Amino acid sequence: MVLRIPKIAFDIDDVVFKSFNLIANKLLYKYNLTVEEPPTFSLRKYLPSLNEDQYGEVINEALSQVDYFEPYPGAISFIKYYHETSKYPITFITSRNEKMIPYTHNLLDKWFSSIEYNVFFPHVENVRKPNIISKCCVDMFVEDRFKYCIEVANGGNCLVLMLDRPWNRNRLDEKSFKIVPVKNWDDIEMIYNSFLYLF
Repeated sequence: MVLRIPKIAFDIDDVVFKSFNLIANKLLYKYNLTVEEPPTFSLRKYLPSLNEDQYGEVINEALSQVDYFEPYPGAISFIKYYHETSKYPITFITSRNEKMIPYTHNLLDKWFSSIEYNVFFPHVENVRKPNIISKCCVDMFVEDRFKYCIEVANGGNCLVLMLDRPWNRNRLDEKSFKIVPVKNWDDIEMIYNSFLYLF
C-alpha cells in the first residue's frame, strides 16, 4: 500500500463562506422577514408565506452577491496552505444550481485566483456528492449539512469533517462513525497536519 497525502474536498456555502447571513439579509430586504439561524438547514419551512419560486429567487439573489461574501476565519488560509503542502488542485463540491455557476466561479476566482481549483455541481450534473467524491478519489470532505454528511459517509470510504453549525448540532449517533465533528478551521488544520507529518 502506497501512502499519500490525503485529498480533501470542500463544500462552499456555510463551510468556506458565510452564506446564511446573505440569505437572511435578502429575506429581510425583500420581504421584511427576519430569520435567525435555524436548528435545521431547511429555511423553507420557516417561511410559509413564500412559494417555491420566491424562495428560490431569494437564494439565487443572495448567492449572486459575490462582493459581499465573507469567509469563515481560517478557511482561506487553510485551503491555500493545503494546496501548497499537498500540491493537489483544490476540489469544491457544491449543491448550487445551474444559474449560480458563473457567480460561483467569480467568487472562487476572487479568493483563489493564484491556485488551481476544480468545482463540481452535482445537482446540475444530476449526480450525488458521493459520486463526485469517488470520481475524484477524495479522502476527506468538509461539509456543514447533516443530510450530505450522512450521504457521503454512507456512500464510500470518505471521512466527513462536519463543521459545527446550528443546523447540525446534536445529530450524530452510532451510525455516524465516519463523520468527525469539527469546531472550526483550526480543527481541520490539526487533523490534516496529523496526516501530513507522516510524509
